[in-house]
Parts: sequence; C-alpha cells; structure tokens
Amino acid sequence: MDLAAKFDVPVRRVCAAGRPVGQLRADLQAPDDDAVLITGLDRFDPDHWRALDINRSGLARRGPIVLWLSAEGLTNLCSWAPNLKSFIGGSMFAAASHGGVMTAEERQQRLEQLAAHYRMSGEEVIRLAESGALPTEPQFVEWLVLLGRGDLV
Repeated sequence: MDLAAKFDVPVRRVCAAGRPVGQLRADLQAPDDDAVLITGLDRFDPDHWRALDINRSGLARRGPIVLWLSAEGLTNLCSWAPNLKSFIGGSMFAAASHGGVMTAEERQQRLEQLAAHYRMSGEEVIRLAESGALPTEPQFVEWLVLLGRGDLV
C-alpha cells in the first residue's frame, strides 16, 4: 500500500529502536502534519512499552501515525501498553508478506492455516477472546486481526 497516496501527504519514517520516548515524541512533532511510519517498535522491551504507554498523549499530532509491528510486536504492545492499545482500538490491519494489505484470498488462506494448526474455528477464537481465556501467543493476535476483531486484542 502506498501510504503517501492513502493519506495524501508526505510520509516520513521514524525508527524508534534504541531511542528514548522523549526523543520519539519530539521527532513526531517536527513537522506535525505529515504522515509518520514508526518502525523499530518490535525491539522495545517492556520498560520502553510502558514509557510509551504513559506518554501516549505525546503522540497526538495533526498528521496520521502508522505503527509498523510484527505479530509479536503487536502482542507486546497489547501486553505492556494497554492504554495505547485501547486508543488504537480496532484500527489494526494485517499486511501481506510482500508489504501490501492482504487480499481476501490471502487472508482466507491464512485463516484456514491457523484453524487447521490449532484445530479451532474463528468463532471459537472470538469466544475465548471475549471471555479473556485466549492465549496471548502472537498467532492468536494475528488471528483476531485477520477476523476483523482487533478490538479483542
């Protein structure tokens, strides 16, 4: 997906790996009206995620922000930055291995792979998530996102 075309503004990449949250906040504000793709979050440890969670209001800006995360990174965000997770809500999307948004066919194939591997249906995964009993493994986070239920992560 071409983010510049999607947002109709220039896109700037900011790598968060190894940087204090205060520096990340400052980088997001100069300028504050472009789109920012934040990478390097997969390398955040629990302390960095907690710091980002506490300082989430520092992420507020006029332009859009995209957090680029692996399934494991998304799990870490959900585990260690619950307030940031609730702010993001259902605005989580799975990308295909080639970097674009998954086609309906790719999404269906991945859902079938997950169902076969875990011997569960998507409905069962949703029920477990709603009851708070779903394991926190990255594959279950991915499954919920692919089902369009990122709100349950």
